[in-house]
Amino acid sequence: MFHRTLSPHWTTIIGACDSPPHYGMGGRAVAELVHQLNGFLYVQTGLPMYLTQGDALFAAAYGCGTAAQGCATGGTGRANNITGGGPGADTGAGNFADLLVYPVDSNYARGKEFGSNTGAGLADTYLAYRLGGPQPLDNQTEEIDLDLTALPGAAQARVTVIQPSGAIAQTICTSAPCAVTVDRRQGNHFVEVEYFSAGGQVLSTGQPRMLTVTRRHTAPRP
Repeated sequence: MFHRTLSPHWTTIIGACDSPPHYGMGGRAVAELVHQLNGFLYVQTGLPMYLTQGDALFAAAYGCGTAAQGCATGGTGRANNITGGGPGADTGAGNFADLLVYPVDSNYARGKEFGSNTGAGLADTYLAYRLGGPQPLDNQTEEIDLDLTALPGAAQARVTVIQPSGAIAQTICTSAPCAVTVDRRQGNHFVEVEYFSAGGQVLSTGQPRMLTVTRRHTAPRP
């Protein structure tokens, strides 16, 4: 069971986290692996210290210098000499800079560094958590135009809706327009229309097209 009450010991440790960060290389390497943890605790407790700590560690791992002077110089990688910066960044850099400067298969940026920086810490999940975490389902009905008369023998259409999350929903319609459901949280969806005969024979398959969905914007937690 998760308890929201923290001991004074842990509160002291969390409160000592610098923002902007001033960490050595070792501290930045650890920061790469704990992004999701800070985000989860922030959503569960609502305590701003987790947001402060999460932002500081995120900047320590990915800040890569300052906006005026980046940290990635030299080397032979495809992003050679890229400048850095970003909110909360200080003049230091973590292992992420190695990925910008050197090829992933080099001695300076091995696969371990790639995994630590791009997957293991679930940094993208932290960015979602800091906005408040998962939001309630926000379904909306959209109408898709059909033209059953354009194809001889067409009796029905199957409309496939593909969400940005990858979830797929299909609706069978025998008249136009065809009502489908979209999730406003995710923004635009893809839609594909197939026409069938009364016997179920595929007569036409259209190319997926973008369905514009007005996205619901959620304010970050205070």
